[in-house]
Amino acid sequence: MGRNNAVQVLSVADTFASAKTYEIPVDASMTRLTVSVSGIQRALPTVKLVNPNGVTITPSNAATYLTLSSGVIISVNAPQRGRWKLTVSGSTDTLYVNASGTGSLALASFNLAKFGGQAPHQGLFKLDGEPAPNQSVYGVAALTPGASTAQFIMRTKAYADIAAIPMERDGTDGGKYFGQFAVPAQPFLVYVTGNDSTGSPYQRVFSMSVTPQGVSVIAPPAQDLRPGVPATMVFQVRNDGSDDTFGVTATDDLHYITGVAPSSLTLKSGETANVVVSLTPPAGASPGTADTITAAVQSSTNPASRNSASVTNFVTGAEAVPGKPNFVAQVLGQETVAPGVIGVDVRFTNTGVGTARAMSIASIRPKTLAGTGTVTLNTALSPALPFVTPNVDVGGFFTVRLTFNVPATVQRFSITEAGSVNDIDGAPYSLSHAQSIIAR
Repeated sequence: MGRNNAVQVLSVADTFASAKTYEIPVDASMTRLTVSVSGIQRALPTVKLVNPNGVTITPSNAATYLTLSSGVIISVNAPQRGRWKLTVSGSTDTLYVNASGTGSLALASFNLAKFGGQAPHQGLFKLDGEPAPNQSVYGVAALTPGASTAQFIMRTKAYADIAAIPMERDGTDGGKYFGQFAVPAQPFLVYVTGNDSTGSPYQRVFSMSVTPQGVSVIAPPAQDLRPGVPATMVFQVRNDGSDDTFGVTATDDLHYITGVAPSSLTLKSGETANVVVSLTPPAGASPGTADTITAAVQSSTNPASRNSASVTNFVTGAEAVPGKPNFVAQVLGQETVAPGVIGVDVRFTNTGVGTARAMSIASIRPKTLAGTGTVTLNTALSPALPFVTPNVDVGGFFTVRLTFNVPATVQRFSITEAGSVNDIDGAPYSLSHAQSIIAR
């Protein structure tokens, strides 16, 4: 039971040449408090835990008090409510300081998300891979019952404040919180603090650290796979960090992948390149079978610089149809990603009489229709051009997120996408679509 009610209150990695003190709020739901301080070196740090009444915890009044070669573990049953104090000193090497316990009030989850989906089922979807520094994302958190107030904050692993996360409680689910914020440049942990339903202070930390990455991977739209028929998926890799070389790998659940090209990418800062993943479902693959493909990149000079993205495809029993494909484009929705930056979701539907292959969007031209100023395509947040889409059956569709830099003086603008598409026999056809956008 206690294992299912485990909660994390504090997580710190730091050096302690001089003493540092941490406040550990113990709320009404906590039935046990455990503090652990450990390091890699065999140097015993000095650890002092004091309850809200000022009483120091010793082996005589603790449930557990273990002194190890390079650390200390202290547990207290039925800890007193209020603000405890933990002081650590005596180490120039990194120590790992954790406060945990058992309690019913928990930060059950915290995910980064982005706006997406297709009307009428649009909403927030979990972010694929790690975010980029300064990227605008949504935080989506779940708290178990017991919290009266909740304030979310990003902190470094050394417990330094970075910035608050403006989170609002979901009106239909009191345990869910969401809010938009900019990703910082350094790794961070998410903490939530506040008062519980009895007025006692609490603190929780989500134990998984977020490490922003200068390299990003963008997955292509999902496509239908046919038994025994080769297919390709084009992932995009963008490097917003320093010039670097990245190794490229790809895996999938059902081992349909037959090749990945290239296996290595050398990208200057700001450059984007395509990675082609080839796959062939076996001839006996059953319609409806799902296969998730993940493409990953990792720096050859800095193993910590890495990222990945995934896409799930389904095997279909439909036959490819000869004839001319044709597409209509429709704006499903738009979102203010950041001040002066607007994301537009455009759905392309094959309304022709034949299966589309190798549809390519070669250019995207924005034009100001009302107001003043020049709208430009945000190449950092939009797919690299030309953007080659997967096979699309008659009646099938895919959605692309296009992002634009829009001056505040622009009231309305248009976007025109131009490119080409082939039928199943390889005959090419040109395409051009335009939509009007009201700047919000």
